[in-house]
This record gives sequence, C-alpha cells and structure tokens, in this order.
Amino acid sequence: MRLLQTLCSEIQSLLFSEVANRQIRNLALDIFRHLHQLPLSFHLERQTGGLAQAIDRGAKSVEFMLSAVLYNLVPTIIELIGVCVIFWLLFGHSYALIALVTIIFYAVLTARITSWRIAFRRRMNAADEATSTRAVDSLINHETVKYFNAEDREAASYDQALADYEHSAVVNQRTLSALNLAQAVLIAGGLAAVLVLAAADTSAGAMTPGELTMLNAYLLQIFLPLNFLGTVYRMMSQATIDMERLFGLLDQKSDLIDPPGAGALPAGPGAVEFDRVQLELGGRQVLSEVSFSIPAGGRFALVGETGAGKSTIVRLVARIIDPDAGAVAIDGTDVRSVLQQSVRAQIAVVPQDTVMFNASLEYNLRYGCPDATAGQLDAAVAAAGLDEFVGKLPQGLDTLVGERGLKLSGGERQRLAIARAALKQPRIYVLDEATSALDVPTEKRIKQALARVTAGCTTLVIAHRLATVADCDCIMFLADGRIVERGTHAELLAADGNYAAAWQMQVRAGREPAN
Repeated sequence: MRLLQTLCSEIQSLLFSEVANRQIRNLALDIFRHLHQLPLSFHLERQTGGLAQAIDRGAKSVEFMLSAVLYNLVPTIIELIGVCVIFWLLFGHSYALIALVTIIFYAVLTARITSWRIAFRRRMNAADEATSTRAVDSLINHETVKYFNAEDREAASYDQALADYEHSAVVNQRTLSALNLAQAVLIAGGLAAVLVLAAADTSAGAMTPGELTMLNAYLLQIFLPLNFLGTVYRMMSQATIDMERLFGLLDQKSDLIDPPGAGALPAGPGAVEFDRVQLELGGRQVLSEVSFSIPAGGRFALVGETGAGKSTIVRLVARIIDPDAGAVAIDGTDVRSVLQQSVRAQIAVVPQDTVMFNASLEYNLRYGCPDATAGQLDAAVAAAGLDEFVGKLPQGLDTLVGERGLKLSGGERQRLAIARAALKQPRIYVLDEATSALDVPTEKRIKQALARVTAGCTTLVIAHRLATVADCDCIMFLADGRIVERGTHAELLAADGNYAAAWQMQVRAGREPAN
C-alpha cells in the first residue's frame, strides 16, 4: 500500500506537471504580449525590477493555486467530512459534534487571522519589489554611478531597501507564528475534549480500550489533515495576494485599440499628412493645431527648441500614441482606422538614443528584417559605414553588444540603427538626430549613405543642427507645440524669424558655416 501510494503520487506529479507548466507558459505569454500593448505612459512610469519580480512571483503563485485546489484543498475537505460521518455512526453524536465544532472554529479562526495578515503580506511584497527595482536601476546605470563615485551611496540606498524588506518579512513571520500558535491551541483543545470524553466512557464501560484506540486513530485522520488544510488555506491566501499585481497588469487597458475588422494599411507611395492635430500629455498641451503634408518622396524637416514637440510628432506618425483631436494619415488613410502593426511596418525610425538588445550585432540588425539574406545584411552594413568596423571584429556580426548596446560607442550604435532601418526598406524614414553622435568626417559619409538609402522614400528629419536639414524640401520650425514657420532654408533665412535667429546663433557658436 505504501508503494502504491508513492506510485500514485509520482504519477499525479508527472501528469500535473505538464498541465501546470503549460498554464504558466500561457499566462506568462499573455502578460508579455499585454505589456507590449500598453500605452507609452505605462512604460515611461514602470519600474522594471519590481515589475519583473511581481510577474515571477505571480506566475509561481498560479502554479501553487492550481495544485493546492485540485490535490490538497478538495480532497482534504472530503476526508474531513467522511471522518465526521464515521464518528457519528460509530461513536455517537457527541464525538461528531466536538469534531465538527473544532473544524468550524478552526476554519473561522484561520480565515480571520489570515485576512488580518493580508496587509502585512502586501507590505512585504511592496518592499521586495522596491528592493529589486533599486538593484536593477543601479546596475543598469553603473557607468553613471562610477562617474560620480556613488558606489557607497548606492550601496547605502540598496541596504535601506533591504532593511525595509527585512522589517516587513520579520513582521510577516511574527503574524504567521501567531496564526500557527492559535491553530495549535484550538486543535489541542478539540483533541483533549474528545479524549477526555472517550476516557470517561471507557472508565464507565461504555467504550472498550480497542474502541478508544480506534478513536485515537481517527482523531489523527481529522486533526493532522486539519492542520495541513490551515497551512494550505494560508498559502492560498498569500498566493492570491502575490497574484494581485500580476492580474492588475492584465486589467490595465491600452488606449491604442485597433477598430473591429481593421485591415492593413493600403499600399501607397508614403505621403504623410497631419490635419489640425492636438495632443495633451501629463496635463500639458504638447501639440496645438499642427497641420502639414509631406508628399510621397519628399524630404521634410522639423526643427525647434528642446521640448517643442518634435519627438511627439514621430510617435504620432508611428502610432505609438494617438492625437486627442485631428488626424494623422498615410497615403490618405487615417492610421487609427488600420492595424497598428501594418502602420509601423511601413516606417523606419533612427532614434537619437539608440538602445540595443543584449545580443549579437546580427540579431540587432535583423530586427529591421528577420528574413534578410546575408547579402542584404552586408549591403545595409556598408550603407551605414559599418563595414570597416565589423571587419575588424574577431567575431564579426556575431559580436555581442552588451546590455543596452553599451559595448558600442554612441556613433557605432547610431550607425547600427541606420543599417537596421535601411534593412527594413520602408515607405517612410524618420531620422531623429540620426547623426548627432558622429564625428564630422563620419557624419558626412553617413549623410551621403542616408541620402542613398532614403532616395525616393518619404523622409522626416528631426535635428538641432540646422546645417543637417538645410537641403530639405521644406523645413518646419516648431515652437510651443505649433508650427510657427515653414519653407526652404533660403526662404526661412530671408524671413528673418525664429529659424534665422537660431541659424545665426549657431553660426556665432561656430556650429554652422556662415553662408
């Protein structure tokens, strides 16, 4: 029988393992997909370390809940009911009543104290997430820590987070000990009451010593599972708390929703139009009545002071965010009426701050086109001026770039971003300070490469250095969320407005040629 018990237990584990792990896999995938669909505001405010900790803890809790309910809670309850019925039939209602009252009081006590402990468990979870957030944030920014000799400061900050978690964990354990002690007192009381009654019946001759022994055996079948049931209930309550954050993430809704039945963006040459676009973020009016049209194959530029709204326009074109009013259209189609992925598939962005995945150069390049051939990869690398750099690497395109691409210089990361964009072969290019991290000779080569890559494609250039956009078909000067000037380089200089003033300022600073 013991061998059979072990065999059944192992078969149960083998069968349940596949079910549990498949459910955890599905849940983790749903969470991962959902996080990528959440709006920009969520990702700007998230704390990566704490978020990863919450997801990991929640996934493990789901596995425990599945096994606890199916294999522990339900069978134990059935067992307790069965033993109470046997008590009633074999020993009379007095014994069954004591056992039943003990079970009821045990359940009420466990539920009450466990509910009281929820706040302490939440506090401990919050402290745990804060500790993980502090560690991840500090390690990601390790270079800044070194520049400011802040190692001891970071260690002190991390230690404070650990101290908060330590205090929360100790308090949580104290409340757990109080629960365990209360449960033990109640079980001991119920056990003593049954044994005292049985001893009295045995002394009076109403019960034989053999029946007393049998009664004692059945008591073990009640109170040992009862103690286990209390532990399972407590851990289930903790698991429910641990899952709160996980399911709270699923409850968060994205403000970027494809309309029912939406299709892909229709084919077209790549014309872009903004029609009286307005946008408010964080209680601040970022864009006000912005209207412009970029014809297919046109090369337009956005310039202006930092915070004027240039990067916001990039996010609107790629439908990372939607406007509060007005419309953004590509080839006459409002981007909100089609699938988001089909819009982004036609746009290649070279950002100012290029962040890479902690993988190989080839992996980061293939983000532009996963199915690209070796020849296409080589052509993109050459177009971005990376061929000489890659040729000097012992591992070539298999070289790892490090976390966030920190093994590469700023210029190397930017050229990699240009190659990745070229590999995508989109309708529309968005160059957001695409040469800001390059030296002057390299910048000239990259500008020539970009001209070749973007030839015939619609291109939106964002720059602070005005000489970078002097050859554009049209330059739009953005100030306080409005386009206050537009025209060619010569027309804007002749107008002697904001653009001309910014140009002269850069000339005096030695950043631009005097002509």
